[in-house]
Parts: sequence; C-alpha cells; structure tokens
Amino acid sequence: MDKIGPSLGTVVVENRAGGNATVGVTAAALSAPDGYTLLLGSNSTHIFQPAMMNTPPYDPVKQFIPISTLSASWACIAVSPSLPVKNLAELINYAKNDSGRVTYGMRGVGDVSHMTAELLKQLSGGISLQSIPYSAMRRLFAT
Repeated sequence: MDKIGPSLGTVVVENRAGGNATVGVTAAALSAPDGYTLLLGSNSTHIFQPAMMNTPPYDPVKQFIPISTLSASWACIAVSPSLPVKNLAELINYAKNDSGRVTYGMRGVGDVSHMTAELLKQLSGGISLQSIPYSAMRRLFAT
C-alpha cells in the first residue's frame, strides 16, 4: 500500500472471503460503476467458477472490463521429500498403487489446484487423488 498510495491516493482493501472468491467477485460486480472499485480477478474467478455454476451470480464478460495483467502463473506439482517419488511418472504409479491415500490441497472447488488435479486424474488414466480444501488444511496446521 505504501507504494501505490502516492499514485492513487487512499487505497482501501476489502477482502470478502467465501465461495472460492464468488462472494467478493459478486460484490465487485454489483458495486457502483464509479471507478473506485477494482477487482483482482483470476482464471478461477472469471473462467472456472462461472463455468461450473448453473446460474453464476455475476457475468465475467458483461460486468467487468479488463484493464491490465498484473501477473501470470503456472500450476506445478510438488511433493513432500518423504514421498518415494522423483518425477511425475513415479507419482502417477505411486497413486495407482496406493489408491485413495494421495492427497492434495486446494482453495476450493474450481480453483487452479482443483482443476489441475482433475486434469492429472484424467490424463493419467484415472488415478485416485483426495482433495483437502483450504479450510480443512488451515485447521490441520493450526494445531
């Protein structure tokens, strides 16, 4: 905030959590079009989430105008060093032989981690991966 303030003036961040960002995105979509509300969206908020809903509460095309790309990111797969795998083929083989015990963390249904895991499951011939939502991970690591 210290760096952007001189350019924009007062900046207020209102983080509205819930529904894998749907709550905050909907609030931004319904806000007054006065130029004072900016949304930091992503492929999850503007592609995956609306595509997975029967009736999305916002229209990512009609209710938003893209003004800039702030960053680009790629999904990657990383494992604990204690797992006996050194590459993706070994991970897939491990998951096939240890069905149901391989877990992955995700922020919520339709986020990049979830969609990446679903793609991996399809491309690998249907391995079993168990998702652990962020809220459950937070409880696990809070103790």
